Amino acid sequence: MSKSASLRVVGLGFQLGHISLETEAQIESSDALLYLSSDPLTEFWLKERNDGAVNLNKFYAEGKSRRKSYDEMVAAILSPVREGKRTCAAFYGHPGVFVSPGHEVIAAARKEGLNAQMLPAISAEDCLFVDLAVDPVIGKQAYEATDFLLRKYALNPAIPLVLWQAGALGMGTWTKDYKTELTLPTLQRFLLETYPPKHPVAIYEASFSAICLPRIEWIELSALSRSTVSPTTTLYFPPASEKKAVDAQLLSQLREQLKLGADQT
Repeated sequence: MSKSASLRVVGLGFQLGHISLETEAQIESSDALLYLSSDPLTEFWLKERNDGAVNLNKFYAEGKSRRKSYDEMVAAILSPVREGKRTCAAFYGHPGVFVSPGHEVIAAARKEGLNAQMLPAISAEDCLFVDLAVDPVIGKQAYEATDFLLRKYALNPAIPLVLWQAGALGMGTWTKDYKTELTLPTLQRFLLETYPPKHPVAIYEASFSAICLPRIEWIELSALSRSTVSPTTTLYFPPASEKKAVDAQLLSQLREQLKLGADQT
């Protein structure tokens, strides 16, 4: 195995301006570049910097299991690393957020003793924080929509809720024909157990271009089942109630402990 063999898994963000200098350097210096993006401008930019770039989109097919597609992507990325090449795998958004192949290929490479590293990037969540003016320091509940629905997680209505991939409920295969009108009512009914019908919900989709605005559509929860969503749609629920009151006794204890510690020094 060549000492130069390595794998860097990077993120392209949602716009060209999101790409970090570190990521750009990896893209330009790699012997093999594999990427997952359907944005023509991003594809052009990648091929300008590395003319051997290969799009992993070719592993998707109508009715094909997403699991099979991901396995094939991992195998395709590992192949040049095993050949001793400096390899870069670039995914749109953040390479470790809703990117199963990103995590899996890093784990597989390291298991074989290969030099593998993932670099940070801008995710859809980062875009959401900015576009909806949300500060996560107030707390956050975030789930993939199908997992959330099937596991029936208990919700805290005082904390914001983020549901990812609301338009891909129950989908195990890749398809362009999303029948969300058949699945959204089920999600809506479960959410109505926690939130009132008139509770505001943001239908959000990050913008893939600096010249386009993100999709931000505020609706009432009662209208969710009739809304248009896609696999890239995120649902954001602001708090529906006030947080619990601060435990004044515990706060006093903490401050006393800090005071005693300061006195001892």
